[in-house]
Amino acid sequence: MDRLLNWSIGTVAVLALAMLACGRSEKLPKPSTESSARGSTSPETGSVASTGTPAAASAATSTTTPSTMSPVGATTTAATGQVAPTQAGLPVAAIERTFIAEAAASGLAEIDAGRMMAARSTDPGIKSYARQLEREHMSANDELKRIAEGKGIVVPAIVSKETRELLDRLRGMPAAEGDRTFVREFGIETHNKAIQLFEKEAREGQDPQLRAFAEQTLPRLREHLTMAQQLQRQGKVTTH
Repeated sequence: MDRLLNWSIGTVAVLALAMLACGRSEKLPKPSTESSARGSTSPETGSVASTGTPAAASAATSTTTPSTMSPVGATTTAATGQVAPTQAGLPVAAIERTFIAEAAASGLAEIDAGRMMAARSTDPGIKSYARQLEREHMSANDELKRIAEGKGIVVPAIVSKETRELLDRLRGMPAAEGDRTFVREFGIETHNKAIQLFEKEAREGQDPQLRAFAEQTLPRLREHLTMAQQLQRQGKVTTH
């Protein structure tokens, strides 16, 4: 009887302990799945390792490439990658080229003749006139050269063969004859031709710069002609 009682008490105690253990296990917190969704934390750096999808990672690390397009309307050379000009300079008309060449040649003739006669003549009036021709035609030719070179045109640098031969004859003449020839050939004849040339350019020229140059130079050419005609009327020189 005592054994039965002791066994019953032991069995009840075991069952009571088992029931107590089951109650504690039900109260324990369940493992959280939130941390696995957020990623693990590095113990060294404290940063959270991303567990996102490959597409999201790629979007996070992508960089924007700067645009390398050329300006609209420009062309790019394949060899250097530089932008090439899209518009070339306009060509100079034939009438303008003719004017430049003939005006420069006429001016050179006056410069050389004036320089020579300023040193050779013994007449004060001729010497003064010769110096003025040299000085003012040199200024005009410098301006013409500047305009022409801006358009890619090279102006003549020496007088024509005809002018050179005339200057050689003038150099060998006696003083009085040389004065007469100088005023007739370079004071009257050459200026008459130059005035016609410059008037045509001022009237028909297509280039605004050259047309303005012709208009501005014409008064000086007419003055030179008038001065030569006055020298003739003074009786210092003759027309033939």
